[in-house]
Amino acid sequence: MKVKIKIRIIFWSLIFVLGFSQLFGQNSNKPVDDFLKSLKGNINPSICWYIGTNLKSTQSIASGFLKAGNSEWTCNLVTLPSKQTDALDVTATFILTDGSAASAAVAVSFNFNQWSTNNYILVPASVYNGNRYRSIGNAYNPDYPIDMYYNPDVPLTISNNPRLALKPGD
Repeated sequence: MKVKIKIRIIFWSLIFVLGFSQLFGQNSNKPVDDFLKSLKGNINPSICWYIGTNLKSTQSIASGFLKAGNSEWTCNLVTLPSKQTDALDVTATFILTDGSAASAAVAVSFNFNQWSTNNYILVPASVYNGNRYRSIGNAYNPDYPIDMYYNPDVPLTISNNPRLALKPGD
């Protein structure tokens, strides 16, 4: 059984403009990594396995192919020019080519070195400067520790969803 998942990502930046003629239709991480280079960033497609809602393991599929356990995956990144001159249109296509994958998910992460709490980012509805709170757990709706129950002195705490760091370096 083949499962095909397509994720479309659009980048834009006010910092730099690239000539996209060299990027048109390329299939690799390099065009995206080159695009993000001035921000000291890169792209990392990966496959994630879960036990219930808890993340068990994650493996990068940056090479385009991954054999893990009884499953084989391919990931195809295609970059195209955007209508905006300072943007890159990236399509990531993940295919489970062989085997099975119970409780698995695909992910595309963008890693940035030398990140600062002074940077501003746009992530719809999940990350904004007002959600710099203490967080717990690595799954949806984590259990609160017993000391948090009925304790009015506990600071506002959220689950470990996409968010900005509470303190620099977190």
